[in-house]
Amino acid sequence: MPSLSKLVLLLAVISVAGCDLAADLDPKTEPTQIYMSEFQGLDYRARPELQRLRESLKSIKNSGNLDAMGQAMIDLGEKHRSLGERVLRLKAINVDADVVAYVEKFASRYREIGDLHTKAGQAAIDRDESTMNDLKPQLAQMQTWLNELQSEREKLFETLSTRYGGKEFNTVDYH
Repeated sequence: MPSLSKLVLLLAVISVAGCDLAADLDPKTEPTQIYMSEFQGLDYRARPELQRLRESLKSIKNSGNLDAMGQAMIDLGEKHRSLGERVLRLKAINVDADVVAYVEKFASRYREIGDLHTKAGQAAIDRDESTMNDLKPQLAQMQTWLNELQSEREKLFETLSTRYGGKEFNTVDYH
């Protein structure tokens, strides 16, 4: 059994090395890091497909083909909705409550964006100008919603790092 002086020395070395023993011992640190990594992985892997679908929709909009535009919107909506549902299936056992709340908000917002795209896509296919006009303000708001989610995520990373002794929670470089 190590002597008391060796334990004190070990704790001093850990402190000087920048480790936060309390964070290392907190039972939520590792589950939260793993959960965030899994969440970010799902988001990161979905981004290229979402970008491809957005670009496809943009080029189709310029062509004036309402059927193709409607189908592209429906496809984009399904991808958003699918990502929202997939992140909700992650197991949040012993995970920081702020992280779970953020992921639930992310999922809700992505499903909402998916539903809007699907409604707008079906309205385009049906040539329902009234519904398209009704959805325009919400469709225009989507990029703001996505920007807000990203800003909230960055703040969450800072909060988690502070809360868990400088641990890194942002495991993906999105840029």
